[in-house]
Amino acid sequence: SLGINHFHIVKLLWLIFDEKKDSGTLTFLVFCLQNPLEILRFLLHQVMRSHSGNSSLDRRLEKLPHYGKAWITAFQNRLDEAED
Repeated sequence: SLGINHFHIVKLLWLIFDEKKDSGTLTFLVFCLQNPLEILRFLLHQVMRSHSGNSSLDRRLEKLPHYGKAWITAFQNRLDEAED
């Protein structure tokens, strides 16, 4: 189950990278990890929580784009303010 959870974190990071598609994407991700918000902890907890018999892997993969959009929304304004 740890391998699956780590795969989901890598997939989430890739979705964020793919969604932003600009030269500052890596800077954005590093900023997020260096300046965590509660939502980051929540999102990573959701991705890393143990797999239960009630939730399929497909369902977990379906949720990742929503987590990625929430991540971007929560941090983009904060990054813009930090750059000013």
